[in-house]
Amino acid sequence: MNDANTSLTNFKKYPTILKVSERSNTPLTSSASVERLFSYGGFVLAPRRGSLDDGNAEKLILLKANQNFN
Repeated sequence: MNDANTSLTNFKKYPTILKVSERSNTPLTSSASVERLFSYGGFVLAPRRGSLDDGNAEKLILLKANQNFN
């Protein structure tokens, strides 16, 4: 790892590091987590809570989404 070349094309010399890097640095392409968060918004932003401001609505949605992470 004392290679002076720091460009990304340098990975071609090290195929094992390239595989690990591709596996760990690739973002997930699914929008399921975003859809789930919007679904929680539907639960929280019911008509009876019509006077919530943006900050409180955001906090309630995040609390609802994270309630299973005790």
